[in-house]
Amino acid sequence: MAIVTIHSYKGGTGKSVVSLNLAFCLSKMGKKVLLIESDIWMPSFAALIKDHEKKYFNHHFSDTNPMNLESLIIKHDHFDIILCDPQPLPDDKIFMPDQNWFMAKLKRYSQEIKKLAKIYDWIIFDSAPGYNYVAVNNLLVSDLCLTVIRSSPFALEGTEHMVNRLYRKARPKSQFTVFGIFNQVPNSKVMDPIIKEWKEQLKKTADLDIISEIHYSDESAIAMIKNELFFDESTEFGKAVSILAKDLVKASTH
Repeated sequence: MAIVTIHSYKGGTGKSVVSLNLAFCLSKMGKKVLLIESDIWMPSFAALIKDHEKKYFNHHFSDTNPMNLESLIIKHDHFDIILCDPQPLPDDKIFMPDQNWFMAKLKRYSQEIKKLAKIYDWIIFDSAPGYNYVAVNNLLVSDLCLTVIRSSPFALEGTEHMVNRLYRKARPKSQFTVFGIFNQVPNSKVMDPIIKEWKEQLKKTADLDIISEIHYSDESAIAMIKNELFFDESTEFGKAVSILAKDLVKASTH
């Protein structure tokens, strides 16, 4: 069993597509998977499930009528899922940077995640990017964090700061594993020495190991334009995430 937060320094890294396909690959391996969409600012998964019941992750945090997480689960073809509200109210407290409010919610949140961990082999949070209290609460209840990184110096620097100032402060290293994923890496030999240098830099400055490199492909980009978000192993993206899933299962057993 493992609880995983998939996070990134900023949006646009492909974090959500990685989350979906990791859940997909793990389920194909026979694992019982719950994917929790907790990117409250930019939710996107509701479009995948038509005519679903209007119950959302946001409702767990209601001050007036809080719903338990188990009651928010929706059955999907491949795995179970909790969706974020695609049309939230902007004055909802979940959007306010109120540390005391979020910490007050953490105990119940943690207890319910522990209950779900007895039902599921893997729980995956598709977390809101950057520094925010939703991400912090997810990190505090997770065993593992995968931080998705676009191949740019700006993303590299931001990831270094986030690992050192957020992840390492949220959890002791002995209790919490962090891996990096380079996503949308250009398919060019020019990138080989650059990626090698970046890996060495992240290891030196943030003690971060890169567990996967996912290369850009026109095939994947066109599929996503068509809202085809699940990739099998016949595609470069699907093959990379399948290998990632197997590596994570292996790592979780040690």
